[in-house]
Amino acid sequence: MHQEWNHFVREGNVYRWKGQKFFYYGLALFLLLIMIACFVYGANKGVRIMGVFVGLLSLAGILRSTAFIGIDVANRRIISRNFFFSPERSYDFDAFSHFRIVKSRYMILTINVSAFMIFNQDGKEKSFLLQQGLFTARPLQRLTEEMEGIMATAAKTTVV
Repeated sequence: MHQEWNHFVREGNVYRWKGQKFFYYGLALFLLLIMIACFVYGANKGVRIMGVFVGLLSLAGILRSTAFIGIDVANRRIISRNFFFSPERSYDFDAFSHFRIVKSRYMILTINVSAFMIFNQDGKEKSFLLQQGLFTARPLQRLTEEMEGIMATAAKTTVV
């Protein structure tokens, strides 16, 4: 049985996360435009310094777009890398505890939503960021459900 996934692409025994490139590139472009405005229309040195910091945030957004999450069903491992320069981390399926979706609100408006994957390793809770979103948790909920489905499929195929 072949199942289509919205957030993952199967490459052999590894399901590779498609990523959130549009979000991070859009954010980086928006921040670059603010940086340019700070340099062109900045009335004083303070505004230009703020432009440099905004430019650094834009660079961080571009680096975050290189994040990787892979679900290796053959080895029952989840592999993650936060951005291009960070080391790869690997987590065992058996250490997986749960997903956590965190909403940040301002008054009644949800302004940021983050999905984390939580693991219990050596008696300590470890987490890593899966994805971020704006205004609604629904896409992140779908992502976590898809990951659970892939992990459940791996559990079914490795049962002896």
